[in-house]
Amino acid sequence: MGFLDLRVKKKYPVFLLCIVILSALLFPVHVFTIMDEKTGRRIHSERVSSGDRFEIHYIHSVEHMNVIGVFSINDQYKIEPLETIFPSYGAGMPFLSRDEAPVGEKRNMIIKHQGIELQDLKIFISEITKQKIIFKDSRVFLYKRIQDGGIAALAVRRTPLLLTLL
Repeated sequence: MGFLDLRVKKKYPVFLLCIVILSALLFPVHVFTIMDEKTGRRIHSERVSSGDRFEIHYIHSVEHMNVIGVFSINDQYKIEPLETIFPSYGAGMPFLSRDEAPVGEKRNMIIKHQGIELQDLKIFISEITKQKIIFKDSRVFLYKRIQDGGIAALAVRRTPLLLTLL
């Protein structure tokens, strides 16, 4: 019996190390993902923390002006629209009542958004509107990666750490 006990004792640290490594690799982390909804193909993914921000830049299809949507990842890891920035009013642009005054910055209109929480965000992709997402140090040109007329699906998901390393 003494010889068998010795073999088991030698394998115990290796077994324990394997359990720790496997647990770490299966630990869920929050990941910002951009998917091509039609093909199911992942366009981009990146780990996120609460408070991280991203921007969606596009050319408005009617007014042909540059628009920027600013979003944040909240404490519940949902997407919150923060503001929409654009140079002037026009057809299809956000509207304010007379009592509301936009905050101007460098001759741009800024509409602040409050109290909106999104589980996911879907964007219609067009070669004309040239959507791109800026997240941390990444620039994702959606109109180059998703077929014209496709849909980009943005969401924050819990994913095992192992899958974020692939």
